[in-house]
Amino acid sequence: MKISNGLRFLTLFSACLLGFFPTYAQSTSGAACTAMILETNAIQITEPNALLCQARVQLMMASARYLATMFDYDGGLMLVDAALEIAPDSAMLHTLHGELTLLLYEWNNALADFDHALTLDPHYAPAYFERGVLLYTMAEREAALEDFTTYLELAPNGARTKLATQYIIQIEIEIDTLNP
Repeated sequence: MKISNGLRFLTLFSACLLGFFPTYAQSTSGAACTAMILETNAIQITEPNALLCQARVQLMMASARYLATMFDYDGGLMLVDAALEIAPDSAMLHTLHGELTLLLYEWNNALADFDHALTLDPHYAPAYFERGVLLYTMAEREAALEDFTTYLELAPNGARTKLATQYIIQIEIEIDTLNP
């Protein structure tokens, strides 16, 4: 198979960011990248190579999502775990970890990930949405309804607003049907 120059560059760039080449993966002091998460869930790196560390986390997240589309959930989880070593207090990363864990049908572990994400950042709307999906799947309708409602309050124009609204309508119909 012939590899294009663009793919060769992307592979080399990814390897650098993921730490396969120590000169790119470590700061000038030789310490691994460390991160501190702010309330906005943006990653603020405390190392001299802050931008590189932030790029590593973003690339790991994107790669984990890509692996999930290829049904390699374990590979995606490994990347998220590596990103969590850099940014352990990221609600975004814990939510992504929960999403991938949910795809493995490990519901209790996924729920723990979503709960932990919300402990880290109670205003992180995507964690409410994902936990709502899981709770709905587990037939915990009232709790799911509460999470979808919270999602809409926090992100009225969010990426999943329409879907959250559809879930709310469906849950209300099911509750009315079950409790005449």
